[in-house]
Amino acid sequence: MMGKLGNVLGRPHVLALLLTIIVLVSIKVPDLGLPFYWDEAWVYAPAVEAMGQHGPSLLPGSIPPELSRGHPLLFHALAATWSLVFGSSPVPLHAFAMLVSVLLLVSIHGVGVSIGLPRAGSAAAMMVCALEPFLAQSGLLLPEVMLALWCTLALLGYVQGERRILVPALVLAMWTKESAVVLAVAMLVWTWSRTPTPGKPAVGTWPILLSIALAGTFFLVQRFVSGWFLYPEHVDMLAPDPVRVNYLLKHLFSTVFEDQGMYVVLYAFAFGGTLLWFRKDLYRALAVMVLYIAGIKFLWGRWMPDELWGTLLAVLCLGALIPLFFRPIHRSAPRLGDLLGIGFLFVGAFLVFSAVNFYTDRYLIVVLPFVALGTMALADHLLQRMGWWAFGGYAVLVVAVLLFHLPTDDRVSDVRLAYGDGVRVHLDLVRHLEAEGLQDTPIRGSYMDIVYLTRPGAGYLKGRPFTRMVPYEGSATDLVIVSNEDPD
Repeated sequence: MMGKLGNVLGRPHVLALLLTIIVLVSIKVPDLGLPFYWDEAWVYAPAVEAMGQHGPSLLPGSIPPELSRGHPLLFHALAATWSLVFGSSPVPLHAFAMLVSVLLLVSIHGVGVSIGLPRAGSAAAMMVCALEPFLAQSGLLLPEVMLALWCTLALLGYVQGERRILVPALVLAMWTKESAVVLAVAMLVWTWSRTPTPGKPAVGTWPILLSIALAGTFFLVQRFVSGWFLYPEHVDMLAPDPVRVNYLLKHLFSTVFEDQGMYVVLYAFAFGGTLLWFRKDLYRALAVMVLYIAGIKFLWGRWMPDELWGTLLAVLCLGALIPLFFRPIHRSAPRLGDLLGIGFLFVGAFLVFSAVNFYTDRYLIVVLPFVALGTMALADHLLQRMGWWAFGGYAVLVVAVLLFHLPTDDRVSDVRLAYGDGVRVHLDLVRHLEAEGLQDTPIRGSYMDIVYLTRPGAGYLKGRPFTRMVPYEGSATDLVIVSNEDPD
């Protein structure tokens, strides 16, 4: 047994993964005791507590729709099960979130191992861990990291040709959040468009369709129980207006591929990867790079000011990369091609999906493993002949750039590390109001201020709740709470 453990720990890629996990845990443990923040406080923690009281369940209607928001209930059920053992205060539930984050890093490494590029798996895990949205989310009771975990495991099942992994992972992903159907559709499109590889197990379309059908049972039951398939409030937020969609697509693109130094990854993949892969076919390399440039130029209105046509032309240019770039890679390296092709389709489709729906930045957590795995796997494959130092240097450079840009964003939100500062400021405010004995004094505040001051489960109160909180639009009061992080 000790010999096997020594063999595992003697592998540099395993040691790199373990070091990454240790760093993540050391960063997050000090914040486990922070009160719940924002969506944690007003919807997810109350939903988990409510489900814990009635017993964990995946069935629609197990908790009120204003708590479930019409989403599938796997995340709530697992967190509620955890809370029955360890409690429902911030420390155990934040520890649950941290555990899910660690499992995500392990699954990212597993994808790299499954395609024969374990160094790329470890480097991708390090890259994700260096991204601020993941660092912030990895200790918050929110479902996006769990969604990323199931989606990454589904990718692992696909590239291995293992239906026994793919089908459960896809179902669990769609039972966590319905947006995971975008990954299933991306896998279908890739399966139809790629060239079959002799000797490699093929997933086929039926396991993916079966996954969609199994996951869809939740929404059929929800229609019977609640009278709707999807939460009406969310359906009302659908906005296919071309101007808004184009604006959001640009914001989404910047968030994934430009913020925190990610432009280095974009340029390395689109230009460096293209030139190295097609070094013997420079005309094809030039065509691929022109398509990358044209897609971005059209999206940003540089070559087509009309938002609708600019968006459509951007999609066409980038879509042409499937036959020109990703299918040739798949013919030469099938598992790498599957990883890159599915990742490209999923990331692009998820950005479009997010642009026409209600959107918040944390929803993009799910695409980060695909971006990291894609760039690291392609680089590792291309740089193998140059020795370990070439890929190692590239991976270190990427992570160093991300860490260098990490402290440059002081915005307060659930995808920024500064969320902890926001929590501490509100905690100090609550302590001051309690010390002044103002529990029965009329106080105007934002919706979140009211949550923090009236719900003991949010973790801010030491004593009894405040009884006379008034929303901003309510009647005048002598005391008003003003916060620069609240849109109200």
